[in-house]
Amino acid sequence: MTSAEGAIFLEEISRISVVWVDSGKGLHLLKKAIAQARQAHPEVASFWQTRSLSRPVPPYALFQLLKQAPAPFFLDSGNGYSERGRYSFLSAFPFLQATAYADRVELFLPDNAQTEVHRTAGGGSMAVLDGLQAKYRVASQAPFPFAGGAVGFFSYDLKNEFERLPQIAIDDLGLPLWRLAWYDGIVVYDHREQKYWLTACGMQDDGQCSSSLAKERLDRLEDLCRGCPVPEGSLPVAADGLFSPAPSRKTLSPALARDRYLSDLKKVMEYIFAGDIYQANLTQRFTAPWDGDSWTLYQRLREGNPAPFAAFLPYPDFQILCSSPERFIRLGVDGRIETCPIKGTRPRGATPAADLALAEELLASAKDRAELTMIIDLERNDLGRICEVGTVAVPDRIRLEKYPTVWHLVSTVTGQVRAGLSPGELLRAVFPGGSITGAPKIRAMEIIEELEPHRRGHYTGSIGYLGFDGAWDLNIVIRTILLKEGRAYVHAGGGIVADSMPDQEYEETLHKARAMFDALEGEMA
Repeated sequence: MTSAEGAIFLEEISRISVVWVDSGKGLHLLKKAIAQARQAHPEVASFWQTRSLSRPVPPYALFQLLKQAPAPFFLDSGNGYSERGRYSFLSAFPFLQATAYADRVELFLPDNAQTEVHRTAGGGSMAVLDGLQAKYRVASQAPFPFAGGAVGFFSYDLKNEFERLPQIAIDDLGLPLWRLAWYDGIVVYDHREQKYWLTACGMQDDGQCSSSLAKERLDRLEDLCRGCPVPEGSLPVAADGLFSPAPSRKTLSPALARDRYLSDLKKVMEYIFAGDIYQANLTQRFTAPWDGDSWTLYQRLREGNPAPFAAFLPYPDFQILCSSPERFIRLGVDGRIETCPIKGTRPRGATPAADLALAEELLASAKDRAELTMIIDLERNDLGRICEVGTVAVPDRIRLEKYPTVWHLVSTVTGQVRAGLSPGELLRAVFPGGSITGAPKIRAMEIIEELEPHRRGHYTGSIGYLGFDGAWDLNIVIRTILLKEGRAYVHAGGGIVADSMPDQEYEETLHKARAMFDALEGEMA
């Protein structure tokens, strides 16, 4: 079967499957077979063009060739994370960039260097996003989980567009509510097969796909990836543990003194005992001067703390270096949605025996299990606002997961999204993630705003992609360094419940920040 014949066959089978919408299990099996066929033979997926790329280097090394191109990105799945981190994605040369603020959305068109400003008085940035996502849409499923579309981040402070909340915290960083760039021409790395693919659909400004434009973009990407050897020194030695600290250490200054953080933590517990909330996520921020190279720092971070939902977003005005272990939302083209909240943390042990003891302690902890159960209920409620009745489920209630510096308890909540909802409607229902706010969510966010002195900005927002085919994958922005105007910013926090021990909760924030501190070669003031 030729590629053209394969494309026609798959499109016809897809069309027929729609007719069988009421045939239950048979339809599910047919859709699964179609998806497997597209994955096994990505070259026959309609609209999409793919090429294999042979490079004997890992994705973080190949990114060396892309990072000087316009607006590069790297969605980095590390290594050894199975299905959650099977693919990494990287590219550059977006055809559209959008940055949203409280009163406007700025659209930049790189091809003609034009900027359009859409005023959104009263908070209407989601209407702009909805229009862009509706315009840049491909009718057929992509050959990979992501093969083109929007990549970027949503700030935690986007909550203020969704809910009527107090705005007390100081906005000293001035970050946008969200920033996305639309890419056609993606480098896909399959960690399981250890193989690269290049893919594009030829998305044009008018929302139509052009095969000649797809070829042109693939040619450019292939030339860049093949054009010169990966520079020497771009392959840092992988390490199971943290790298050794440098002789000269930077001083990381907390935004709040330890006594103030403990006092705020006790206030959260008072709200819990008063019946306002069941749980709140209280965080603290650390800062240090930084004048080094952001990419070198990211390599140090990923060496010490590789993660399945890591990302490097080197914007001109600030840079986000993320090593997050937590998935916020994955949405499939079939409408299946999944969220994987994390609650409960222990540090890794210095010996195998100590490590195992800490893991067993966490798994048996009634307090940590209760903390995660509260967030499971919150996420079930959030998904229930957008899912078909009776489809929200918890297939994996509590599991233990291992990371280089910590152990975590994790859950999975799933559902079937109702047809016809826009991206803005989906985000409004579930954003920000319950694991980093608390329960009930709105009251917890009010208390966070009262106690945390600075706006969180990027922290506890989301990074990821919104694909041309409607597939999403977004993380929770934790374990992250922000670089802006000569300073580095690190946040860490934890869920506070009725039986929290203030000193232990404070120490837990430091365990979570450990990988970022070491990447920065820093220590507490």
